Amino acid sequence: MTLRALKSKARRELSAVIGPADEHVLDRTLNNPFAPQHLPWWMRRIGA
Repeated sequence: MTLRALKSKARRELSAVIGPADEHVLDRTLNNPFAPQHLPWWMRRIGA
């Protein structure tokens, strides 16, 4: 959502930093099927 408000160059630069960080979190966590669905995706993950 915030990325959409940025100009193209800033969006690319920020995505280059955030993308690997998101992948790091996803690689080291699992989806928690019992977590409330109203929470953001990163709060519905559990450590693996």
